[in-house]
Amino acid sequence: DSERAEQALAERSAEFRAERSRAQFGLDDVRAALPSDSVLLSFVAYERTLFRDRFAKAATNTPARSALRGVRSYLAFVVRPHGAVTVVPLGSAHAIDSLVARWREDIRAEAAPAPASSTASRPTSRESGVALRRLIWDPVAPLLTNANRVFIVADGSLSLVPFVALPVGQRSYLIERAPVIHYQSSERDLIAAPADIAFAEQGLLAVGGPAFDDSTLFGAARAKRPVPNAAPPTQMVTRSVAAPCAASSAVQGTFSPLGGTLRKVGDF
Repeated sequence: DSERAEQALAERSAEFRAERSRAQFGLDDVRAALPSDSVLLSFVAYERTLFRDRFAKAATNTPARSALRGVRSYLAFVVRPHGAVTVVPLGSAHAIDSLVARWREDIRAEAAPAPASSTASRPTSRESGVALRRLIWDPVAPLLTNANRVFIVADGSLSLVPFVALPVGQRSYLIERAPVIHYQSSERDLIAAPADIAFAEQGLLAVGGPAFDDSTLFGAARAKRPVPNAAPPTQMVTRSVAAPCAASSAVQGTFSPLGGTLRKVGDF
């Protein structure tokens, strides 16, 4: 029943058809979609199992046993268009997640105004950012040489990390030294929709020539839809258009209609 329902939905929905087809793609398809000058860097959070042997007691002839313990950890997969996939262990997820939270908190603290009575020094976001970079970027950086672009698929708390903002040295950031970084929701996002799945039937909405300062348009729209027991449309327009706005004094002049956009729409 589930398969028949999926088939029926796929016949009616191009979007679902594309999603269903995308789920069938594998590693070979992803690698084929990678540009020749790029690398896919995929982070995965997983439960690492640790084995610890217990030695047998000679006196009682007790057989040796192994104690199992799970530790949540991170791996990084480095995928190139050609060659073997490289797996890089990054270590404990607890240590990495803690650093992600600390870095974000340090950034928030520096952005907020400091209390006048606060004189205690605290770690800076650059210090915590460097510590995080050493754990999640430095181990994979040597594998990204000769790549012009890096497609990052993050997992766990690494989804909250803007990699380009990781600090390097005293003044620099990763955006200034690393290849161009793109973020993907999943590895399969690199693959374009199959040619037989077209979305052209959905059409195109093109808008051009907006007149931001023409309040008469709002008046006309309000006049067509009177609201019972409400003020006259002209008063409503006055309140909606001329109402005070925070920081409005910083805006000088008026906004003229964007005629060029209307010509562009005409090209369609």
